[in-house]
Amino acid sequence: MTNWQLIATLISIVGGMLGAAALFASMVSPRIADLKDHIQKQMDSFRNEMKAEIGAFRAEMVAEQRITNHRLEALEARFKPVAAD
Repeated sequence: MTNWQLIATLISIVGGMLGAAALFASMVSPRIADLKDHIQKQMDSFRNEMKAEIGAFRAEMVAEQRITNHRLEALEARFKPVAAD
């Protein structure tokens, strides 16, 4: 094998690899974009679920706090010190 044949073979191999890489990248790029969109939709759904759960938890905490405050006020009214004359 002469030097020119070796150089031509190496150029063909490198060119083929670059062409295959470009073809692979052009095929994979839309799939990566689809995957990114899918993950974004999943994250948005998760965020919405978490916001709903947090809202429900806050509402429950407010209700419990109102009940506790009412009980405290009732106890304070019951055990209010009597003013001495």
